[in-house]
Amino acid sequence: MGEFGAYLRPCAENDIAVQRALVETEEAELALALVGLDEASRNIFLRNMSERGKASLLSALARAEERLGGRGPAGAGGPSSEVAAARAALAARLEAASRLPPPR
Repeated sequence: MGEFGAYLRPCAENDIAVQRALVETEEAELALALVGLDEASRNIFLRNMSERGKASLLSALARAEERLGGRGPAGAGGPSSEVAAARAALAARLEAASRLPPPR
């Protein structure tokens, strides 16, 4: 789970940070970041999306997994560098978003 574990609990603060990060993240990059994550970690993002957005993301995720050879999140040494970079970028956006004051 790693850097996304802090956002597992659905609460206003977590959901606001996730929603802010989603606005700044391209769908293809988000799909890459989700490759190989467990269901709980994926649900952090899916619970904050519209039904249409979820369907589109899940389709992009399937394409990303297929492109990476269907081998899941990692080869022998962990996530591919592409997946790791997407996760790091998303984690940074979440961290930055969580530091912003709540909306009024």
